[in-house]
Amino acid sequence: MRNALKLIGRLANTDPLLGKPCGYQHSTGNLFDCRKLYFDVDENRDPRWRLIYRVLPSEEHPEVIELVTVGLKYVQDAAGNRQTIYVRAGELLDRI
Repeated sequence: MRNALKLIGRLANTDPLLGKPCGYQHSTGNLFDCRKLYFDVDENRDPRWRLIYRVLPSEEHPEVIELVTVGLKYVQDAAGNRQTIYVRAGELLDRI
């Protein structure tokens, strides 16, 4: 998780637009105001972890970084079904 903390520090202190825009997917709802960063605890493998965040009040006037969710790209919901972290972000933001 040290990599996630480094990314959060970088977002908050120097580069709030570091992540890629999430955009819209039917399955996740509209995450147009969210950004995503990829990382892994093992820097020698493809990143399995995602950090989803928002820049508030807007990307043009960044004041606060709101962390929406962080975790593996694929997670299990309360019923044990596999879903993406993007679906989880949509649920947390009441978009789906």
